[in-house]
Amino acid sequence: MLNTHAVNMAESFGTAPLPCQLRDESFRRIFQPFADVTELRHHANACKKGITGRLTTVDEIYEMSDEQLIPILAITNLIFAGEAPEIIKLGDIVPLPKDLKRA
Repeated sequence: MLNTHAVNMAESFGTAPLPCQLRDESFRRIFQPFADVTELRHHANACKKGITGRLTTVDEIYEMSDEQLIPILAITNLIFAGEAPEIIKLGDIVPLPKDLKRA
């Protein structure tokens, strides 16, 4: 049964792609950190809108002031470097403690 349904997949994965310097450089640029908040804002605005629009978060990031974007820029560049805080990797949202007694 696997042979019947996976023939096309096996054929496409059976050969390694030929080396391509342009493709490799393009892939490496994906993880290049943003130089400043202007570049971050530009890339946020470049996100495509789907049928129902795009994430509200993207629009909110685009509208933030430069001062507000500085911490977002730092976190984004950490993620590009592969040093994202574990909590971001898990996708959990943890509220900030109100004070030491309720932490």
